[in-house]
This record gives sequence, structure tokens and C-alpha cells, in this order.
Amino acid sequence: MSKRFSVQGFSPKAVTSSPVSDPGKEAVYDWRSAFTFVFLCWLISRIVIVFVIQVVSPMLPLQSPDSVIIPLGGPEGPFVPKMGWELFTHWDGKWYEDIATRGYTYDAKNLKEIYSIAFLPAYSILCNLGMRTGLPFAVVGTLINNGCFLWAAYAMYRWVEEIHSTKLARWTTIALTCFPYSMFGTTAYTEGLFLLSTTASMRSFDRREYWKASLWGMVATTTRMFGLALAPTFILVAWKQRRSIAAYAAGLGTLGGFVMYLIYCQVYHGDFLANFNSQVPWLEMQQTWPLLYQKLVARRFMSPDSILRVLMFWGSGIAFWVLRREFNATSLTYAFCSLGLLLYSNATDGIVRYVYGISSFSMLLGHFFIRFPKLRIPLLVIFTAMMVSIASRFTWWNFIA
Repeated sequence: MSKRFSVQGFSPKAVTSSPVSDPGKEAVYDWRSAFTFVFLCWLISRIVIVFVIQVVSPMLPLQSPDSVIIPLGGPEGPFVPKMGWELFTHWDGKWYEDIATRGYTYDAKNLKEIYSIAFLPAYSILCNLGMRTGLPFAVVGTLINNGCFLWAAYAMYRWVEEIHSTKLARWTTIALTCFPYSMFGTTAYTEGLFLLSTTASMRSFDRREYWKASLWGMVATTTRMFGLALAPTFILVAWKQRRSIAAYAAGLGTLGGFVMYLIYCQVYHGDFLANFNSQVPWLEMQQTWPLLYQKLVARRFMSPDSILRVLMFWGSGIAFWVLRREFNATSLTYAFCSLGLLLYSNATDGIVRYVYGISSFSMLLGHFFIRFPKLRIPLLVIFTAMMVSIASRFTWWNFIA
């Protein structure tokens, strides 16, 4: 095997489609085999999710809330799901649809209301462009997210294979596509675009393709706030590995997308910090970490969702530390920077989704699958059952924390 590139402390290997007769020639990467594996993992898991949302959920004896606390298209009374693209657009999907069709809402003089400017623009911009073909948001938003999620899975496979091994790449792909919250990679959400942009950015950084790392990072920081974790990740790794000035520039460059969004807020809404100010009423509706800890100490009733939030966040943090030698510098640093940013946000609603959205988390599960082969089947069965439950609740407008 010939080395394709080198990162300090790592020797990525190329996967060959056939033995190389001339040792002087570089091996040809068998991308078809890799993509086929990724595509099958993606396709099988998506079929399960779509079947549950479109066929199974409408037949289940579930109930939607009497009224959903969301001002953009939520049901005002009893709701019964009917097969159609609209079922993929519940909750945040309605906000992205509103942004893609009408633009942002914000009033600096009345910060007690909730405004759509709290959502970053990259995904809605893509949806707006897609809707110019004449297709409705429900179709465009769903297809874009699914396409980005497939691309993200392939980018993840290639990255893990380059810095670790093909075996870990395969189990990481299985973890990424089969984890219960991968359901949001099929709805009209930002999961696919965020995973794609952060993974592609880190892979480019490890390959020392700094301009690509910066561009993908700009997409990440205009897709979801937690993309900001890329900047300290690249700067810390550049310092630790004594990389060139270009590596530091790539870290700072990732902030460019978010800065441009702040400038937009100033120009069009008269408030440079509109995105931050608009977060206040959103955070007031969420359960904070101190409140969660108070319930633990007082031994009050905690829902399964609340317990899952604590276990997911702190469990993954501990696992990253224990297995820190199994990760390269970029993936490990990004994991801890992301967890730190999540903790600083002081909001626990959606924390499980956000931890799943950390690219390194799927690598963590991949390591777990390799270390404990006897637990693979039981875990995948549990994951599938949870995925069915989450998809059903989402379809019925029940909030997924």
C-alpha cells in the first residue's frame, strides 16, 4: 500500500481495487466499493424511517398535543397524520420553510417574542434556490437534507478510512446511519448539511487543504451555531502540531460565514447581535442544565428523555476521554470543543441531536462496535426500536428532545 498523504502521527493508507503490479505507481482507490457500502447503509436506514413516517405512524394509536406551541403551521387542535411530504416538515422544518419563503422575522424593540432570525441561513438559502424550480419546500427541503446526509456519510467514510482504517470507517458509517437520531437526516432539517460541512472541513484540514477547510467551515458556521467549534479546533491543532500560518488562517476563515451573517443582521435588521438577542426567549422555553441537576439531586421524577440527555452528553464526554488515544488530534479536539460549546449554551432541549451532530460521535460508536462485537446486534436492535419511536412521535407532532 502506498501512502496517499501524511498527517503527523498518522499514516493513512489507500485501499486498492487490485494488486499493484508496479510498486512505483500509486494505488488506485476503489471508490465504487466504498460508496456502495455507504449508499446501502444510507438507503436501508432511510427506507425504515420513511416507511415508519408515511405508513406505520398514521396507523398507530397515538395522539398529538391539543395545541402545539409553535406559531408556524403547527396543528391548532387534534391532528391525524396523512401520507405526504408535509410529514417531513414538522417542528423546525416549519421555521426553515418560513425563512425560505418569506425571509427572516425580527424586531429589536420587542425581544420577548420568538423570531426566525435565531436560525442560521445556509439550509434555507439552499431550499429557496431549490424552490425556484417550482417544487414546494416540503419536497425540496427533504431532498436536500437527504442528499447532504448521504454525502456526509461518504465524506465520513473516506475521512475515517484515511486517518484510521477501513474497518473503523465501515462501523462508523453504520453508527452514523443507524443511530436513532439519524432520523433527522431524513426530515426537512439541517442535520445532513451540518454533518457534511463539518466532516468535509475537518477532512480537508487533515489533508492540509486549508482553503477547502475554510470554505466548508464557513458553510458549517452558517448552518448551525455549533459549527463555531471548528475555529478553536483548527487553531489548537495547528499550534500543537506546529503547522503553518495557513492552518491558523483556515481556523479563522471558518468564522467568515458567521461574521457575514452578523453583518447581514446589522444591515437589514439594524442589530449586529440580532441572532444572539433572539436566542433569549427561545432559551427561556428550554430546560437548563441547573434545573436538570436540581431534579437529579432532589430525586424528582425525570422523564426518559431527560435521563437520555444526561447520559448522552456526559457519557460521550467520558468515553472520548477514555478512548482519546484512538482519535487523531482534529477529531478529538473538535469533540471536546463542541461539547464545551453545548455546555456553555446552557440548554438541554435537543442536546441528544446536537451530540449526534458531532462528527466524532459516530467514530466513537464505531470504536465501541469494534471493541465489543457481541453487543453489535443488540445495540442495532435497540437503535432501530428507538428510531421507530422517534419517527412516530415526530410524525404526530410530539416534541423530540
